[in-house]
Amino acid sequence: MSYKTNFEHFYANSDVQTYIKRSFDVSTRQGINSSTFASTSINYSEKDYEASDPLLGLRTDKGLSLRFGLTKVLNLCWNADMGVTFQIKKSSIGLYERSNEGLAVKFNYLCTE
Repeated sequence: MSYKTNFEHFYANSDVQTYIKRSFDVSTRQGINSSTFASTSINYSEKDYEASDPLLGLRTDKGLSLRFGLTKVLNLCWNADMGVTFQIKKSSIGLYERSNEGLAVKFNYLCTE
């Protein structure tokens, strides 16, 4: 198991887009057999904008994402990574709220020629 905390102060050209973001990640990885690994991760973040938008008001965002993955080593140079992701983003301004689910399969070539 691993965890990561992050603090970010982003300075934009506009005060309306300048924010402070705090996030926390927890992830695990477990071998199923010698060539297959399962992983999970969860991420929570909060983002507070420093200035109020003249039309929409002051913005605060919160996000939660969850990922389940499976990695299979195919041979010495190739592996396949499959994952399912669920994501929820809440905001004090409804225009920026969203949620989604994703399914991805990636093939990775790891050798150099």
